[in-house]
Order: sequence, then structure tokens, then C-alpha cells
Amino acid sequence: MRVLRAEAVRRNDLGLDPSKPTILLASDSPCKHTGLGRSTRMIWSPIYETGKFNIVQLAWWHVNVKEEVPWTLLATKRNAQGIIDPADKYGNVSLNRVLSEVQPSIVWTSGDPWMVLPMTQRRNLVSGPIIFYSQCDGGPLDITQRNGNTLGWEEAVRGADVVVPCAPWGHDLLKDSFPNCSLRPYIPFGVDTSVFKPVDVAERQKIKASVFKLDPRARVFMSVSRNQQRKYLAANMQALYFLRRGRFNICAECGAYNVWRRDYSRRKDLGPEPFCKFCGHKKLRPGRPQTDLFYYMHAPLDDAMDDSYRLIPLLRQFGLIDSSTNMNAVFWNNELRSTSGEMDDKLSTYYAGTDAFALPTTGEGFCLPMLESMACGTPVVAPAHSSHPFFVSGVGRLVPISYYWCEPPTNYWRGLVSVDAWAQNIDEATKSTEETRQACRQRALSFDWKHIWPKWLKLIEESLRDGKSANIWQEPIKGV
Repeated sequence: MRVLRAEAVRRNDLGLDPSKPTILLASDSPCKHTGLGRSTRMIWSPIYETGKFNIVQLAWWHVNVKEEVPWTLLATKRNAQGIIDPADKYGNVSLNRVLSEVQPSIVWTSGDPWMVLPMTQRRNLVSGPIIFYSQCDGGPLDITQRNGNTLGWEEAVRGADVVVPCAPWGHDLLKDSFPNCSLRPYIPFGVDTSVFKPVDVAERQKIKASVFKLDPRARVFMSVSRNQQRKYLAANMQALYFLRRGRFNICAECGAYNVWRRDYSRRKDLGPEPFCKFCGHKKLRPGRPQTDLFYYMHAPLDDAMDDSYRLIPLLRQFGLIDSSTNMNAVFWNNELRSTSGEMDDKLSTYYAGTDAFALPTTGEGFCLPMLESMACGTPVVAPAHSSHPFFVSGVGRLVPISYYWCEPPTNYWRGLVSVDAWAQNIDEATKSTEETRQACRQRALSFDWKHIWPKWLKLIEESLRDGKSANIWQEPIKGV
């Protein structure tokens, strides 16, 4: 694998075969363990092996790790200290030179709109079509300006010859907001089921003892995510707190869990509900403290975005890592960093060694961790919102949305679950049968990358044949 500096690349250094069309990829580095990085690697590695194309990638956020790919990577600009130049993190500075030297027959770019904007804004510098692989995680897709700036949806979609969503939900959002765009049928994210695979009960117990340092009989649920506001990791902490303390009652009529009332500002529990919040029945029996339940939080503690939780203080609010309460119930990987992520085989071990995957995220587009979890036979608990039902319906636990809130500055309507229902589904999911785990694996097999990448090959060949769109959207659309 060759890694060249994007801002200094020369065509002669690329070793391109003039008899083949050249595809320029623009996305997270395939060596980076992010959803975009993984999907780029898994889609384009088999396409490269067909021998039909030259492939070069403008690799955002490239890091040198053990992963390798056979095509040339063009790393975005870094300063003298080796830190990625913020001005060029998505190719804003180096892209003109890259396009001039690579001279791509087609461009494939994957990411959020503000990531792909540098490419779609340079449509006039690309002789062939631009394909935008879109991962909508919220909606509606607000296209109005704020202080002269936009979130980029209109510009990103306007500059693409082909727009491909990764789930039916994203397809509907794009169609609703941009009815004139060059929208194609969705192509979902996949999962490498040869790496992400289940283990038997004995091996799962061994992982709990040797990797997690727990009693082999413990029940463990996990989440995999960045530390962002929309991931709503606080709900996992709430659920774990009430379950381990036994501060919930179970309705004798409908079976629903009702967690205690709590004054979160003063960190004080106020006692049980007098009647069921779901059916109104007054006969409630006390829940048993679930002291065998633990949470592995696979989230980088170094995430320091504007909307990141301060995870350690948040855990302390519930006494979940305070040794004086004997409730060291949450653990994490201190070596995990937002800039690199985790190797696939190691992450697979974590998934396979746990009893459930629970991510209370308020909106997702491609749901890769859920697919990886199911591939390892681990049941998924997810809100019944955004793309989650498409990927996990039939085998996962979809928790109804309790209410919606409007997220600034995107104006996306995010779906939040109740802590009562979330706690109950985590508790029950961690007691799932082996038959349930097998069903999860079967569901994930239908999303194996071997079924996904041929769809991309077909679309690439069609796009090369059709060329740039003659029906590119020109006139502005009124905002939603």
C-alpha cells in the first residue's frame, strides 16, 4: 500500500493503467476503524480485485495502523507537527490538485454532506459522474441558511450525478426533501461475517473471565459508538443504575418495568411510582436487584466534541464507578482512541463475549455496530426509529419512542426512549436463548458484504456508461 501526500501528488507517481477507467474515492481512510473507513475497505477491495479499474483514494483522517488496502491513498495535509490540517481535513485545500493529477473517470464519495461538499462543489473539475453515498441519521433534511452557512445537504445533493442512500429510511428522507435529485435505490451497509462471528457458551464465559475480568456467569451488555450527544449513552447508565439497585417495580397487569422517580439535579431517588405509567394498574411488585449485570462501554474517552458527554463525571452521578458503593458496574478500554478505533478481530471478541448490544442512539443511518453485533450472535436493543427497524427488525428488540426533540442546529427530530422500557429490554435481552442468538446471526448473514459489493460494481459500470447526468438539478427547491 502506498500513501502519498494529497497536496503534492503527481500523476506519474500513481502508476495508473491508461487502458482502465480511474475511480477516485473520497471518504475516511480505509485503514481507520470508523463506519466510513470499514465500508470503503469492504466495498472496494473486491472491486479492485476484479482488475477492471484504477483506484485511488483521497483518504480523510488517515492513520498508520495494521490495516492495508491494495490501492494508493492520498492523505490530506498535515502541519509540521504531523497533525491533520483542519483546513484540509476533507480535501478543501488539496482537492484541486488531486482532481487535476488523478483525472478520474468517476468519483465515489461517502459521508455526511459537509464532508462531501468539497468534492460536489468541484463538479466542473470532474469529467465523469460523482456518486454520493449518503448516510442520513436524522431529518427532515433542513436546507435553509443560518448566518450565511448551511449544513450542506442541498449543495451536496445538487452537485452529485447519482445519490445512493444506505437504507429505506434515508431514501424516503432524500426523496421528501429533494424530489428532483438523482436518487437511486438504497444499497445498505454490510458486515464481514467471516470476522464478526459467534462463539459457543463456554467461549463466551471465557471471554467474560479473561477479557472483561468478570465472573463467567455475569450478564454483560455493551455499546459501540463515538461519544456524541445523539448516541444518548446516558440512557444506558440510567438503566443500569435502576436495574442494579433494584429500584424498579413490575406491573402485575402488563408486565412493564417502572423505574423509581428521581431528582437528577440533586442525585436523589424519590421512591417508586404509585401506579403503572403504561396501563395505570396499581398492583406493582418490587424488582430484584440485578447485581450480576454489567456494561461494557466501547466509546473513546478522548472524544471532546462540543456535544460529547463528560463520561467519567456522568458515571459518578450514578455511583457506577465509585468503589465505596461496590458498584463498579461499567468498564471500558482505556487505550481506545477516537482517531484510530479498534481492530476488527478484537472488536468481534467483545461482541461475541457479551449477552446483548444496547445503543439508545436517537438516530442512525447505517447501523454498522448493530450488524456486527448480530453477526456475532448478540441480540440488539435499539430505539424503533430511523434506520434501526430495517436492519434489526424480526430479531432485535425495538423499543418504542417515548418522545421526540428537535436537535440544534440541524433541526433534526430525534427519537428518545423511556428509561423504563429501555431498562426492561436490556434486562430481558441479556437473558436471551441460544436460539435467539442463532436468529441474529442468520439475519446478519443476509447483509454480508459479498451480497453488497456486486451492487456497487453494477452501479459503477452503469454510471461509467451513462456519464454525467444531463438532468442535474439546477433550480433551488423551497426548504422544508
